[in-house]
Amino acid sequence: MNFENLKKIICLDTETTGLDIEEGHRVVEIGAVLLHGRTKTNEEFHTFLNPERKMGEGAKNISGYTDDMLIEQPFFRDIAEDFLTFISGSKLVMHNAPFDVGHLNNELQIASSSFPLIEDVVDEIVDTVILSREVFGHRMTLDGLMKKFDINDYEKVLDQINKFQVISLEFRIILAIKAFARSMQYDSSIK
Repeated sequence: MNFENLKKIICLDTETTGLDIEEGHRVVEIGAVLLHGRTKTNEEFHTFLNPERKMGEGAKNISGYTDDMLIEQPFFRDIAEDFLTFISGSKLVMHNAPFDVGHLNNELQIASSSFPLIEDVVDEIVDTVILSREVFGHRMTLDGLMKKFDINDYEKVLDQINKFQVISLEFRIILAIKAFARSMQYDSSIK
């Protein structure tokens, strides 16, 4: 993948009430940052959402989000069109993309059967989990990739709970994987 020639790259992450859509878990936060080449722009899409259900205990412990905090937030159906407009025609970059895309597609279908799926709106979905598996031969967590490439401001970012900085770190990981692959003469789709 040649990031220098892309016009619209969006790094995206979600937070949810839990892991399993089949158990009724929903999206509670979407954060997306538009990049041009290797440069972060000021164009961002961020919202907390009322999931219309209680936070799961595990998700509450990870995110720190409470039911009281989310009750006054907009519903996904209220932001769906703006969200789709923001990501339209982009290359979406995510860590563990099937999780985020699955939850977002679920939200779109709950909001309206007339909404398209994420795959039908964007040009491509890039998953750092798949990239790490192709380059290193095994799946790596976001924390593992941060350590691998000595990106040491991750803990500070988590303490600040600034989703846009975390997303920017995910993009830095992709660039680091790409540079590593090139240095090892690795031939893959991330050229």
